[in-house]
Amino acid sequence: MSDIVVGNNVEAAVIEAYWMPGCTSCLRMKEFLEKSGKPWKSINLAEEPTAIDKLKPFGVGAPAVAVGDRVVQGLDLVGIAELIGWDEYDPPVMLTPAELDAKYRIVLDGLIRFTGQLNDETVAYRAQENNRAIRFLVAHAGSIMRYGIDAYDLDAFDNGGSPPRPLADEGNAADLLTYVQETKRLYTAWWDDWGFDDPFDRVLETAWGHRTFHEVFERCVWHTAQHTRQLQEWMQTGLAIEVDQPLTADDFAGLPIPERIMQ
Repeated sequence: MSDIVVGNNVEAAVIEAYWMPGCTSCLRMKEFLEKSGKPWKSINLAEEPTAIDKLKPFGVGAPAVAVGDRVVQGLDLVGIAELIGWDEYDPPVMLTPAELDAKYRIVLDGLIRFTGQLNDETVAYRAQENNRAIRFLVAHAGSIMRYGIDAYDLDAFDNGGSPPRPLADEGNAADLLTYVQETKRLYTAWWDDWGFDDPFDRVLETAWGHRTFHEVFERCVWHTAQHTRQLQEWMQTGLAIEVDQPLTADDFAGLPIPERIMQ
């Protein structure tokens, strides 16, 4: 049962999905609702900013699903399934920590390769589907696992929040490459010292309730993978760059990433 469910009136209520453009977790949540086969109302908070007032009393933001006076944070797919009455939903089995580590290393090496192909002009490129510049995407993708490493020590995870400023807003290509390379160094040192033999079963506070570090670690891996996948797409289609050793579907296999690359 979800930790972040409030209220009990779900009779004949509309399923409302609150989301923001460019949010990978929002896209994943919307795809989940589409697969449920149940009708739902899409609420884009960028277009309807005052709609977030319904979520504020529950201490959550986008992504989120509301039914009547009950709200579930959008990362909690099991909680959403319970909320909307999707009894047939069967959560997929998570990859093991060692398998997730292997996936993350593949993705992070891809992020480093792709970033190394950028220059000060291309990092300013903005995709039509998302008004954020590539520099923001790179900084964000490079920061996510750092939040996971912090959570390992702090027993709390803030959901892989904002990337470092001003790097994400005005960073140049060389600084971005240095940042993602440093993420690899930090991650490798942490894994070799602590992660490699930890069962990851310790429970932490997160934005979607109390979860094991295994769940947090999976979140960091798939979140980084989705943004790196977006970077690869923007470079190939928006900038006509032939990316160095593009990541493939096999590289993402087993990760709970959205099917679509963008909203």
